[in-house]
Amino acid sequence: MRLMDKEFFNALFGYKTAMAQAKAMFNKGLVTADEYGIIETKMCEKFGINSDSLFRENDLIFPCFRGNISSTKEMI
Repeated sequence: MRLMDKEFFNALFGYKTAMAQAKAMFNKGLVTADEYGIIETKMCEKFGINSDSLFRENDLIFPCFRGNISSTKEMI
């Protein structure tokens, strides 16, 4: 088992803290989805989070659409 080193932990903590603030601003309508994406990319660069990291705040599944079968459309 590999433990997370202190430097990476601090960088990840900073990134997650910044993104919590950005998400709060997005939820209040202070920033748009495009601006949120820009903020997320900039924070990854600042804190050294890789583009393919599991820790990133980029949802690959949109919360408004979770699946490929509509619950309101009848299947034939």
